[in-house]
Formats: sequence, C-alpha cells, structure tokens
Amino acid sequence: MSPRANKRTDEYGGSFENRMRSNIKNMNIAIVGSGMTGLETAEVLLGKGNKISMYDMLDEIAKGAEKQNRFVDMTHLEENGVKFYTNHKAKEITREGVIFENLITGELVTGKADLVILSLGINSNTMLESLSQAFDKVVFVGDCVSPGKIVDATSSGLLELWTI
Repeated sequence: MSPRANKRTDEYGGSFENRMRSNIKNMNIAIVGSGMTGLETAEVLLGKGNKISMYDMLDEIAKGAEKQNRFVDMTHLEENGVKFYTNHKAKEITREGVIFENLITGELVTGKADLVILSLGINSNTMLESLSQAFDKVVFVGDCVSPGKIVDATSSGLLELWTI
C-alpha cells in the first residue's frame, strides 16, 4: 500500500485512496490471525459484497494491541458484519477453506472461504547472533530479541544507542 512499493499507474496506484482499493469482490474471506495487521486487512476488504471471518488461536482478538485502537477497529468491523472466532488454530488450508482446531473443545471445524489470508505472528530471529563474532559491538533490539510492539522496539533501540 506504500507509494514507495506501489508503482502502479492504473486505478490501484497513485493516491492513497487508489492504493487502498481492492478488486476482491463478492468473496467469503477467512483471515487467519487477528492482530492489527489482520484487522487492517479486513478494513481494506470490507464492502464490495465480501463476507469476512477472522480466526485466531489466542483467546482474544488483537491481544496485546492498544485498547483504544482495538476497540475502534473491532467495533467498526463488527458493525460491518465481520465475524470473529477466537481459540481456533489453523491446521490445514483446503479448496473449501481452512480446517481449524477449536482449542477449547478439540473439535475440527471448517471455515469455508474462497480466499484465505494469513496474517500470522512472528518469532524472534536469533540467527543474528553470529554477527557478534564479526563486529566489536552488536546490539539486538526489537523483534530479534522478543516479538512485541513497535514502541518497545524503538525505545529499546534508543536506550542501546545511548550506550554506544
């Protein structure tokens, strides 16, 4: 969606409004992962006859997101018919949609979908530790230490910068 990445010159490029357009219409969409990226993806796909269902293996939608952001986004999405399913772990993607395990009952359920979007979490990248052998001082901040929020990553980066 960034103007630096989106170099299109048709109706899907240029202005912010054009970059936010979607040609995905009249589809049943399953979004696996309900973090802020998943919620923002649902926002872009709203309307145009799309029916959106969001699934997450956690017990709360957008867990860890700022409460105000989560409340505003979820309220808007719910008002526009988006369905939310927590405690559902994706097991397999099929032609019919996604097979989920309900983590409370253990039951396998199929989320029927024409389009499946994966908006999944992240893990720390510890492979960067090999850099410590090549340089005198290497500092690890942000998601390579522990997945988290951007505000925590930039704060830890600033604090580390002051030690150099």
